[in-house]
Parts: sequence; structure tokens; C-alpha cells
Amino acid sequence: MTTLASDSNGKAIQALHPGATAVVAAGVSSAASGVLASGARVVRLYATVNVRVEVGVSPVATQNSMPLLAGTPEYFSIPPGEQVAVIKETGASDGSLYVTGME
Repeated sequence: MTTLASDSNGKAIQALHPGATAVVAAGVSSAASGVLASGARVVRLYATVNVRVEVGVSPVATQNSMPLLAGTPEYFSIPPGEQVAVIKETGASDGSLYVTGME
């Protein structure tokens, strides 16, 4: 049984432990993260520039993929064996996408 962290009143709060972080280059071509660690079911995505992301088995990001704004962390549930692909948004400078597995 997993025990949730609790606040000062003893009430359960949802919290996840950050695991390993992969840094994926966000440029003019799609680039994918590695497959997430087996314990990670949720990822935290943080981009240094505006990007487009795609999630799946062997994903390819395009300008039609889901947008992720620079400096705005987002959390996603990702099934085991899937990856995150990134491409910079048209007009953006090259940057990075930080993919942190949350356990």
C-alpha cells in the first residue's frame, strides 16, 4: 500500500517524487526522449522555448502537435514504453525540453 504525504492537519496530499530528468533538444527537427523508467507513470515537461510535443510509441512532433509554452511546466500521465517527442515552434529559437519522470 502506498502512503500519501500529509499536511500539518494530517490530511493526505497528492505528491510525486521527481526521478531522472532527460534533456531533449528542441530544434527544427523532431527529437524524442528515451523510454521512461518503469516506475514513472507521470512526467513533468518544462520547455525553455515555445515547443510542440507528441506522446506515444516512437512519436514524431510536428507543428500540428500539442503546444507547450516556454517556462510553463505541465504534467502528463504516460503509459510504460512511451516517449515524448519535441520540435520548436515556428519562429522560436532553439531550446530544450526537460522530461522528468515522476514516481
